[in-house]
Amino acid sequence: MFDSVTLNYGLRLKYQEIESVNHYFNEPVNYYDMTQDPNLFRVPDVSFGPYIHTGAAARGVLDYWYVGGFGDTQADSLQAFDTESLIYAPFIQVDLELNDQFSLLFGYTIDYVEHEDGIPEEVVAVDKNGTDGVYNGTEFVPGDTSDDTFRSLDYSRVSSSANFYNANVSLVYKPTEDSAVYATYNEGEHFTSNTGGAIDPGSFADDLTTELVEFGTNISLFDGKAYLGAALFSQEYTTVNSDNSVDFVFTDGFEIEFNYQPSRNLFVTIGYSYLDSERTAGFLATATSADQQTAGVPWITPTFPTVEDGKFETPGCPPHLLNALVQYKFDNGFGVQANMVYTSEMEVAYDGATISNLGSDVVLDSPQLSAQVEFDVKVFYEYEKWLFEFAIFNVTDEENWDLPNTGYALGSVVGRPDRNYEFSARYTF
Repeated sequence: MFDSVTLNYGLRLKYQEIESVNHYFNEPVNYYDMTQDPNLFRVPDVSFGPYIHTGAAARGVLDYWYVGGFGDTQADSLQAFDTESLIYAPFIQVDLELNDQFSLLFGYTIDYVEHEDGIPEEVVAVDKNGTDGVYNGTEFVPGDTSDDTFRSLDYSRVSSSANFYNANVSLVYKPTEDSAVYATYNEGEHFTSNTGGAIDPGSFADDLTTELVEFGTNISLFDGKAYLGAALFSQEYTTVNSDNSVDFVFTDGFEIEFNYQPSRNLFVTIGYSYLDSERTAGFLATATSADQQTAGVPWITPTFPTVEDGKFETPGCPPHLLNALVQYKFDNGFGVQANMVYTSEMEVAYDGATISNLGSDVVLDSPQLSAQVEFDVKVFYEYEKWLFEFAIFNVTDEENWDLPNTGYALGSVVGRPDRNYEFSARYTF
C-alpha cells in the first residue's frame, strides 16, 4: 500500500526550578530625561514594600529588593514565586511515502505539565515609616506586633497541572527530483510564563491556541549548490497581556529565502518576508503619545480601545523585512562576513483606537517607527579547535530603535546601540 513507512517516537523531559520577584505595582513606564541625575527619577524606598526579599542584594539607590501587591492568594498578591516545574511530553511522527512523488507526514505531541509554586522563604514583611504588621494569608494587617523589623510569612505552596497538545499534518508532492511543494496544517495549545521564565499556572485556565495553514515550495538549483524556499501562510493565535486579558493575533504572510554555496569558501543568503498582521487590543498601558502630552493632552488610564471591527495593525511588526549575508573563508582559516537587516516603517501603538476615560474619548494617533537598516561586519580566524572573531555592529552608526512590547508600546521604545565592537575567542573540546 505504501512504498515506505517511517515512524519516530520518543519522550521529552524538562525540569526547571526558578525563583523570581516582580514588584508589579511600581512600573517606570514614563518619559525620562536620561541626561539628568538618575536619583531624580528613581522610585524612592518609601514607595515600596511592605515585603522584601532578604536573599537578594540591594539594587541601585534602593535598600532592598522589594516585593509588592495584594490579592486573593499569597502567591498572587506578592508576585514572588519559588517554582518547580516538570514537563514530560510523549511524541510521535509518521512519514508515509505513497510513491516516488507523494508522501504524507503526521505529527502529534502532548506536554504534561506538573507545576508547584509558593513564596520564597526569604520574602518577609518590613515596617515602612513606623508601620508594622503581619501577613495573615490574605492581606497585610498593620499593627505594632513586635519591635523586630521583619515579619516572616507563612510559607505555602500550591500545585497545578495541565496538558497541552500540538498536532500537524503535511502533504508533500515532488514534481522533480530537485523540487517539492507542500501543504501543512498545524494546531495546538500553549501556556505563558512569568518573570524569569517561570511557568504561569494562571494561564492553564485560558484558552490559548494556535492555528497555522501554510503552502510552500523547496527547490534545489545548480547541482545542489543553491537552494530556494518560499511559503505563503496564515496564522491565528492567542496571547496573554500584562493584565491577564487575552488577545487574538491574525497574520497572513509570504517569505522567500535563497542560499548559494558554490564552494566551501563562499556562502551567500538573502531573505525577504511580508507580514500583514492584525490583533485585538485588550491592554494598552500608555494611551497618549509624547506629542499628545506636549500638546496638553493629559495622561489617562485607558479602558478597552476599540475600532469598528475590533482589530488593529499589530504594533512593532514591520510589513517588510529584508536580510542578506555573505561570507568568504580562505583556506588558511581566515574569513570575512558582512550582513544587512532592513525593516520597513511600523506602528508603535494601536493607531486609531478610541480610548474612553471618565466619559471622554481620546483617539490615539500612534507615531510610526521609520524604516531602518543596520550593517554588521566580522573578521574571523579558525585554527584547529580555536575560533577568534572580531565584529563591528552598526557599521554606519545608524540611529535605530527597538519596540519590544505591544501593550507598553508608547513607553517601551528603546534605542539600539551605536556603532560597537566585539571580540571573542572560543575553544571546542
